[in-house]
Amino acid sequence: MRSRITWLAALAVVAAACGPDQPGAVGGGPRQAPSAVVPVTTARDVAPPEQHDATPEPIVEPSFKPVPDPAPVPALKPARPGPPTPPPPRTRSFGPVDEPAIPDVPPALDLQPGSAISRDDFRVAAAISDLAVRLERDPAGIDVLDARDVTWRDGSVGCPVPGLAYSQALEPGFLVVLRSGDTSYRYHAAGDQIPFFCASPQAPREGGA
Repeated sequence: MRSRITWLAALAVVAAACGPDQPGAVGGGPRQAPSAVVPVTTARDVAPPEQHDATPEPIVEPSFKPVPDPAPVPALKPARPGPPTPPPPRTRSFGPVDEPAIPDVPPALDLQPGSAISRDDFRVAAAISDLAVRLERDPAGIDVLDARDVTWRDGSVGCPVPGLAYSQALEPGFLVVLRSGDTSYRYHAAGDQIPFFCASPQAPREGGA
């Protein structure tokens, strides 16, 4: 009887030690796992947000490297000149020089339509027209002192140019002597040509002019 009571007491101690949650315990189901402990976060544990400086960062302007000047262009050498152009050949004239251009009808004639003019009158009018242009005067103020056929001593027709050679044969021609103011002017011609002004005249073969 005493050993039975001792055994029941030991059994009760074992049952109390196992508890209702222990597996295999008398009168209890399966034991639940303990729940996880959730830590409580306080205001002290929260880190303060980062404070940004209110001063704006300076703006860095981009720097530009100076562009180097272009290399100087070498000066071009002038083209080599070609051979000089030869001057035109000089021709010697054995006739009168600087013969003025005479119009077909000299203005000193003042011809009327249908009027006729002789060869000598035409040559005299041509000499008057040329002298009026040279002196810049009115042809009406020029007088005719002499106008006739003559025979010149050589091909220079009484007006030789120094340095030129002329034929020594007699040359028929025409002589006109004009006056403007107190000065007389001579015009010589060969054959039927228009007279030209002669600055250094020579007398014809017959003389008298």
